[in-house]
Amino acid sequence: MENLIIPVAIQICLDDVGWDKGTDMRVSGGQSRTGIPRFHEYEDYEAVEMLGRALNQRILCALCVMDWDKENLLRGQRGITHMPDTWDRAAEIDIPKMERFAAFIKDSRYMEIALHGVSHGAYTDGGKRIHESEFFRNKTIYDLDRSLPLEKWDFDRRMELFFKIYNSWDFGKRVRTFVAPGGTCGTETEDLLPLANWLRGIGIEYWYDSFSEKQSEIFALDGLPCLHASYKSPKSPKWDIYDFDPIDLLPPFHKEGSRPAGYGMHWPNILRFNPKKNATSVALWIDFFMREAEKFGTMIARDVAFAAEQAFYHYFARVDHTKEGYRLDLSAARAEMGGKRAPLYISVKKGILPRAAKGTVLSLYEEKKEFDTYEIRSESDIIEINI
Repeated sequence: MENLIIPVAIQICLDDVGWDKGTDMRVSGGQSRTGIPRFHEYEDYEAVEMLGRALNQRILCALCVMDWDKENLLRGQRGITHMPDTWDRAAEIDIPKMERFAAFIKDSRYMEIALHGVSHGAYTDGGKRIHESEFFRNKTIYDLDRSLPLEKWDFDRRMELFFKIYNSWDFGKRVRTFVAPGGTCGTETEDLLPLANWLRGIGIEYWYDSFSEKQSEIFALDGLPCLHASYKSPKSPKWDIYDFDPIDLLPPFHKEGSRPAGYGMHWPNILRFNPKKNATSVALWIDFFMREAEKFGTMIARDVAFAAEQAFYHYFARVDHTKEGYRLDLSAARAEMGGKRAPLYISVKKGILPRAAKGTVLSLYEEKKEFDTYEIRSESDIIEINI
């Protein structure tokens, strides 16, 4: 049994935070939205903050901006909505309510907005829904053997619309992470490169997604860190399930030999149909993740940057035994993260006091029942740990 391990840091992402009406509208040709059959309330935003505060994590909140279009910027935009000619969100939006939501998001310490899309899907020019993967072309229409990213003009148009709507609410939060609606469609890694380059061009620093089996748990696309999030295996709840007990109904997220960093689910999964009772569901999810964090080899990330950097170390750093303890070779991990010398976190079994050579700063980060986790800061790629 090892006494030292480089743990994985779990980052949670909630898809579809920000929709107003939750009801799935696909039967009528509209969006899937969140799937909870009611309007979203102030308490739903409080639930996200409650989870983040308990875990000391900035929860990724993947946002679509369609319901925030108070100026009808989407009217006449073909391929984006189910009603391009008659789009009139301005006539139905409850401005005071949405302003209150926006103010909460702006003041939140534990919600980090991620780019999810304008409307989550793709539509014909006449408004017929094609599919849910907004950033990927449909292989039937384009006669392709696999889905490819949008054409550049369409990407640019959607991003201009997204940020015009986003900035009109003064959210005050920088958007640095991309989460593609519907995942990446099994697209080959090389075919994802153009989209990665475009995303970097608009200031995106991380890509968090349910990549296919073609992609590894953590990798970089032309310098853009891509964190593979687990939505299906290990299993997370069905996207439109609410009033949910994760401990009773889900398998553990981390098992020996299987430690993904990204835990992806949907906003309703932490909510109740009666929003006044959201705290009861959130408490169950807190217990779920606290249980995971007690596993040797697991920790909770502070934010997406923390999760990505620690994942590079977990998957690419080399750990060798020495007579005095362990030798950590971080060179491959740091090369994968573009030379960045991010802090490294190690976990050591209780009763063992690790010591590092001069030039390496080692400090206690957090204590668990059976192990302690330490932060290591060093410019050197080779770190000797004596135990």
